Amino acid sequence: MVKAWWAEACKGSTMADVLVQHLVRWVENPDSFMYDGALHYYVQMMSRKAFQQLMGDFRRVGSQVVFANANRLILQTTKAEVGNAFAYSQYIIKSIKSKPLFHFIDLEIKEYWDFLAWYDEFNYGGKACQEVIEADEQRLETIMHWQMATFLPVRLQPAFQEWVIEFVQLMHSLKRPGNGGEDPGATLRLTQLPNRDTDGQPTAVLGKGGFEKRLKKAIAGLVQQQKRELLHPELAEDYSFPSLPGSHAQPRSPVLELVKSLMQVLSLDKNITLEARLLRKELLALFDVREFSKEGTFGNPSESLRLTQVSCDSCTMARDLDLCRDEDLQQGGGQGSGWRCTFCGSAYDRVAVEERLVATAQAWAVEWATQDLKCARCGALRVNDLMEHCTCSGEWKELVSRADVVGSMAVMRRVARFYGLRMLADVMEGMYAAL
Repeated sequence: MVKAWWAEACKGSTMADVLVQHLVRWVENPDSFMYDGALHYYVQMMSRKAFQQLMGDFRRVGSQVVFANANRLILQTTKAEVGNAFAYSQYIIKSIKSKPLFHFIDLEIKEYWDFLAWYDEFNYGGKACQEVIEADEQRLETIMHWQMATFLPVRLQPAFQEWVIEFVQLMHSLKRPGNGGEDPGATLRLTQLPNRDTDGQPTAVLGKGGFEKRLKKAIAGLVQQQKRELLHPELAEDYSFPSLPGSHAQPRSPVLELVKSLMQVLSLDKNITLEARLLRKELLALFDVREFSKEGTFGNPSESLRLTQVSCDSCTMARDLDLCRDEDLQQGGGQGSGWRCTFCGSAYDRVAVEERLVATAQAWAVEWATQDLKCARCGALRVNDLMEHCTCSGEWKELVSRADVVGSMAVMRRVARFYGLRMLADVMEGMYAAL
């Protein structure tokens, strides 16, 4: 049936084109007359299998998948120059689209990365360009997108950006180590080791250009400045942490959080892991914090509340929404003005999203209330409600921890308050009090 619709749409039938475009939305919407749980599950499984096959095809043509979801794909190629990567990317797209399964897939290259520091889909930065030109020097832009920086005090956010940019500039300049004796057009190996001196020892990277020394001096200055300004109430407000829907930690020192975030970025390059650890240890010593202590360990400052495959009512484009981490959703002071489709710009239905969040919260509560108990010693499930202990004398414990459910509901309650979702806030207040 769907193949027949597609064939009619290719011949110019408007009605068949509408049926094909809105098929997925009708299948996944419980209010649709076409909705069926088994059919929805089948479509999801087929989509997942096709997506996995697409990733396998990319690997077979020599690329490594850095990140992939239904709307975004980042590949690492074996090409060192952007110009070579352009020709290679055109070959990849042509090779993928030549297969019948992916003949009608829409693949568009947004950026060519010459250097990329990748933490996750919300925290990355590097040197890239949107178009490849035939010139002696390809013009590259410095792109910074670090969501973790938004959890720092506003006063320290520029310092984070400046030092990360300087780190990116340093690592990008060392991408072609040694201008003598090496072919600038040669392809770098993925397993290429860092440069070594004549004694066979790895050369210092962070020490080049005085980066390490200047960073230590800057952090020491910020520590002293923080101590002075915290004594004045009007200046102490500059060091307050922002209240965001994903906030969950209670840090004690703003500059310490800056150091932990910076060192996490510097540690992304595996070739300088030892240098980054030594530098991190020295910087933590400024706060009398031990290297492996809980206080000195970096943790993602943002929780996550993800809604998968939210479809736009106008263009049917599906997108994953993370209400805690997507910065574009938080535009407009959390009043939902940023809840727009990235493809057509139409606004999402706030009521539908809120109802989906309420259903998710209720599913958490039902899962916790109707869960089985298992033995803490042998892991066997409790099959008789009259059994006070397991046959191995072990105690019964919950499959779903109450603390995990309460923590998830606390995140959803903060999201409801931040975005002004009153129905969700009322539901969460009642459920949170009951738990």
